Amino acid sequence: MVAKGGARVRNERQIDLPAQVERVKRRTRPWKSIIALLLAIAAAVISHQAYRDSPPIFSAANHTTDRVIAVQQALGNVFAGLVLLFARPFQVGDAIRLQAGALGGTLEGTVTDIGSTYVRVEAEGRMMSIPNSQVLNAVVGPIPPAREDPAVIPDGRSGTPGGPEQPLPHPAGPA
Repeated sequence: MVAKGGARVRNERQIDLPAQVERVKRRTRPWKSIIALLLAIAAAVISHQAYRDSPPIFSAANHTTDRVIAVQQALGNVFAGLVLLFARPFQVGDAIRLQAGALGGTLEGTVTDIGSTYVRVEAEGRMMSIPNSQVLNAVVGPIPPAREDPAVIPDGRSGTPGGPEQPLPHPAGPA
């Protein structure tokens, strides 16, 4: 049974559903923050390791510049991945259209994976890995289903004036 104000009555006890939902949300909020922090720490460790294994970006610049640039790109992709996972503008299996100058225009395909640093899209028979920061900066939308033209049913008429099945129109004037 449902009573006034969204409350339910069960076994003579009244349960306030909106209040119960709010209590559950309050308990799960800290977990989201903890998970985001752990992912950020993992991204920092991974990007530091990748930096150590890669050659310097600017040979004339100092070591600090290389470090800042390498970490910034990796962390940008990880945080963009978190935004994509929480905001869910699309899901795995969706047919999407991405439009951005950094992507060279428009890209249409099916999402096959949403990772922490890349979104994998199958487009034109090829698998493409697009950095999350580029996906987040792109205009994203669904691919509209292809319109099918109505079936043409032959009726013995061409449909145009003067066609082989119709008489020519007469000029207007006195009859």
